[in-house]
Amino acid sequence: GEAADGYEAGEVTMVPSQVTVKGPTSLIGQISSVGIRFNIDGAVADVSGTATPEYFDANGNVLSDLGDSVKTVGGDVSYTMQILKVKEVPLDFDVSGEVADGYRYTGPKTDIKSVSVAGLKTDLASVSTITIQGPSLNVQGATKDVECEIDLDDYLPSGLTIVGLDSTTINVTLQVEKLTEKTFTVKPENVTLNGKNSSYSYTVEDTKMEVKVQGLEEDLSSLSASKMNIRVDVSGMGLGEHTATAQLQLGDAYKMLSAPAVTVRVSEHGSSSAQTTESTESNRGDTDSQSSSNRESGASSAKENVDAESG
Repeated sequence: GEAADGYEAGEVTMVPSQVTVKGPTSLIGQISSVGIRFNIDGAVADVSGTATPEYFDANGNVLSDLGDSVKTVGGDVSYTMQILKVKEVPLDFDVSGEVADGYRYTGPKTDIKSVSVAGLKTDLASVSTITIQGPSLNVQGATKDVECEIDLDDYLPSGLTIVGLDSTTINVTLQVEKLTEKTFTVKPENVTLNGKNSSYSYTVEDTKMEVKVQGLEEDLSSLSASKMNIRVDVSGMGLGEHTATAQLQLGDAYKMLSAPAVTVRVSEHGSSSAQTTESTESNRGDTDSQSSSNRESGASSAKENVDAESG
């Protein structure tokens, strides 16, 4: 039978551990091994008992027709089999070294990401991962994938065994990818100005700026200027035009190669409308002065005409 789901048959202890068989030479010659059979179906704890030894041929078949002429000296055998708890445990690959400049290590690739481990409950309780490390897991100076072969048995804590695998040796690929560069266009609306003075107005004069970023091609395809959190500190800017280097928040997946220079114009609130009002008042004063002058000139001409008629 089979132990209960989540459990696995462990080591068996038998007393005695070996027996003597007596009988005719022709019959004894047919015996390849002597063993016992017992049932562990559905077991969740160690199984113990006694069983009568049986004889097996080279193919593992029971030799049931040897008759009473073949006997085992010592009688029945006592047995105890451990029933081990099974736990699914992820594999953790501890990779060392730095890849070549312009490349990035992107992680291990393997068909097996976790294994079923059998052991006593007390031994399993402290195991949450199986850490794989060693000189073969190294990407120093790599410009392409690194292939390595790992025997998981070498990294198991004492008292634990791997179950459910035909082989404990697995192949691991340490993936190394080339980095690419991409230039993004930054518009004024993508720039946030921090530290504004409420008495001033601020305008980004540039209509088009650029930022160059390095990263994996797949990551760069999902990046845009609006996601970069581009900002300029204007807290120390007085009236006039200023140029400052923008600060970006890109995340660990990216490396900024060049940041945009941003031109910011600082002016007083309402300065343009005040100039317009002043100009309008000046024009109105000139018009009034000219009208007054015309009236005075007209009055003088009329007086001269009256004097001429009187003469």
